[in-house]
Amino acid sequence: MMKMEPFDDMSVKEENILRDANGKGSYLIQQNDQGSVEYKILHELELNGQRYAIMQRKDDHPDEASLFRIHEQTVQEIEDETEWEKVAEAIDEAFYQDEGTIQH
Repeated sequence: MMKMEPFDDMSVKEENILRDANGKGSYLIQQNDQGSVEYKILHELELNGQRYAIMQRKDDHPDEASLFRIHEQTVQEIEDETEWEKVAEAIDEAFYQDEGTIQH
């Protein structure tokens, strides 16, 4: 498991690593123990040099999304709870308004 350094600078920058590799508005197939899961790539971002993806399963409710770490154009689940919470907090502050809508 990759250990995260503490976030000194919470600056978030939009990225397009997965979308560039898979096409705009693309879906990414993620393999797991139960088989394949298809995800729509909603957003990609960089936070303190580490890249993350916000993705949504094809059949999920529009309000549901998952957060992954991007490593060499593949996605990994974030297993460290502290890292996940810090990334989620930075995303909320950078992208979401009070109404829960994404800012562009």
